[in-house]
Amino acid sequence: MSKIIAVYGRPGSGKSTLAANLSCALATKNQVVILISANLDYGGIQTFFGESIPEDQGIFAALADTAEQPQRMLTPCKNRENIFLLGVPNKITKPCMEELYENRTRRLFQQLQVCSDYIVIDCTGYLREPMTSLGLFLADQILCTYTLSSESGLWHQSMQSFFERFHIKELVKPVIGEWNIGCSIHEFLQLYGLTDTVQLPAVEDAVVFQNSGKLIYEMKSKEAKQYRAVVEQLAEEVQ
Repeated sequence: MSKIIAVYGRPGSGKSTLAANLSCALATKNQVVILISANLDYGGIQTFFGESIPEDQGIFAALADTAEQPQRMLTPCKNRENIFLLGVPNKITKPCMEELYENRTRRLFQQLQVCSDYIVIDCTGYLREPMTSLGLFLADQILCTYTLSSESGLWHQSMQSFFERFHIKELVKPVIGEWNIGCSIHEFLQLYGLTDTVQLPAVEDAVVFQNSGKLIYEMKSKEAKQYRAVVEQLAEEVQ
């Protein structure tokens, strides 16, 4: 069975960026990686790869698949071997499912574990989303993203009771992004009691890369190479 890695954090903390680039780092070791977007409102994860998820594929088709062959609903990344996407299609012509049943969602994860080495879940910032809450509960490792801001600190404090109640606190590894600096990292870590953290270097024009279907992991700038080295270290640690 493959490992499940959940990437979690408050909205705007860099979850999707980390999930996409981590998937690349894992896939370079000839490992099959399924990248799932838990955002059920619109398709977004595919923009990192310059891909398009067809209307007859994606997350809703996989959950509704009566033949129970969800691997047929995955979108392979054409220029990135071993990475497969599962998210909301680019064009949605049917209403989104109002409710996802836990047993079907759990079954989907179990089926995908059989045909992959890693499942990376790009969680939403909201626990009420079933893909996010169940993904966190089933995860072997949780990478929790933060920006250096008071909002991230307060969010961190509010999440501690949830992590403890579901016995997943020991699986959480904080990942600090520096592109939105509000205070010094030393002050931030000390104030909110964050330990054993990973610090991602700032990368200029990271959003521009995303919007053009390019990944930081594949860029050649000095900052991008530093970012890549940190992500590769993360990939080693989650194996």
